[in-house]
Amino acid sequence: MNTMSESAVSSGVGAEQLRKPSDRLSDRQSRESTVETEGLELLSDDCARRILEIVAADATAARDISERLDVSRTTVYRRLDRLEEAGLLETGMEYDPDGHHRKVFELAVDRLAVSLDANGVSVDCVSAAD
Repeated sequence: MNTMSESAVSSGVGAEQLRKPSDRLSDRQSRESTVETEGLELLSDDCARRILEIVAADATAARDISERLDVSRTTVYRRLDRLEEAGLLETGMEYDPDGHHRKVFELAVDRLAVSLDANGVSVDCVSAAD
């Protein structure tokens, strides 16, 4: 089972396969740390949570998110950037029949589980690709 951080940050299967196992482990630990710090902080933000709810239903463009939330595009783009950096969102392109295209955002995870024990806080993420 891949964690969200393994698939969300990887730029391609070929590149990931060429790396040494120790490199993949180090990258995974680094990305998991990012999810723990950035992701948890973002989940405390109402706007970020509402964005996640919207993109959970379907890949959505920033303009549409802005209109649905009645929030400025600048605010939406800031949250989208942070959510993507934390590994919670992935981007893609949507093409219209008339040739126009736009960037869309979708969830990079199916599930986040936050655990708290004597060793501290941990976040387990399951990728949408799993």
